Amino acid sequence: MGREYEKVVLFFFEEVLKQEGIDYKYINKFTYKDDNGVYGYKGKKYEVDIFARDHKIYLIEI
Repeated sequence: MGREYEKVVLFFFEEVLKQEGIDYKYINKFTYKDDNGVYGYKGKKYEVDIFARDHKIYLIEI
């Protein structure tokens, strides 16, 4: 459900992203697998979208 929900949210906020100068095709996905259970249960995968602009890095999660 996560990826499909993300597509729906992006569809609704596409104009807002454009106004902010964010082109979604330049957003990269970072996936982290928590093998040791440091941030949740062992083996859980976390996915965060990363966007860099003006010497700043933004982490975006939906």
